[in-house]
Amino acid sequence: MLIALASLKASPGVTTSALALAAMWPGTQRVLVIEADPSGGDLAARFGLDPAPGLVSLSAVARRDHSVKVAFEQAQELPGGLPVIAAPAAAEQAGSALELLTGDGLPLWANLAHDTDTVTVVDCGRLDPGSHTHRILAHADVALLVARPTLDECDRLAKSIDALAVRAEATDTELGLVLVGPGFERGQVEASMRMRVWAQLPHDRKGAAWLGGVTGKRRHLASLALPKAARALGDELAAHHALATFVSEPHAQPAESAHGAQYPVRNAA
Repeated sequence: MLIALASLKASPGVTTSALALAAMWPGTQRVLVIEADPSGGDLAARFGLDPAPGLVSLSAVARRDHSVKVAFEQAQELPGGLPVIAAPAAAEQAGSALELLTGDGLPLWANLAHDTDTVTVVDCGRLDPGSHTHRILAHADVALLVARPTLDECDRLAKSIDALAVRAEATDTELGLVLVGPGFERGQVEASMRMRVWAQLPHDRKGAAWLGGVTGKRRHLASLALPKAARALGDELAAHHALATFVSEPHAQPAESAHGAQYPVRNAA
């Protein structure tokens, strides 16, 4: 399964939302986070990761090898064990890597989407016109636009949503919204945009700090507002995907799910 998160405006919390969703994903599937932000990444700096392996090394290898295995080989683990492929901080390097990954490396995204044992969460950053990340979204099972439920961001969504919905329908990608922070209610935005709002994630300084690399005791993290909301989002996405798979393949049996977290609450109570 491939889940892509993106925004239409800078910094509504795409990276934090992607980490929270991956960390709290239910079930026993392997979870991988890929930072595919053309403007450059934050994960390496947040968590003190080495420059390689990462998005640049993946782009080189994936020109010839499109297997899911190669993606995990180019990942580094966060302190709680979640594998991530971090983008370089420089936009020029990140853009060059994504050009390769959506060129010769494009089949990798289809393989990640079709792997039933893996959930890949992709942080696509800001979705500018002409961005290479549009090709990643075309292979996603679900593409989630992350936005604050404020007047200006909802106005921006309203002006772009129809074109994005047409493109998503053409590629059989389910397009939805994730709201971050206070503002208009979830139901109001859903009715106005005529599009499913999968979640409204709260502002949670403690939860966001953990997902931003702050160290300390983590046993109560699963009870914090942001991780709880991310877990509920993961439950909905997993159940929806299992149902869609069951409908398209009548003899397939949806896998049972159990709550789990790989970063940073692997052993949380």
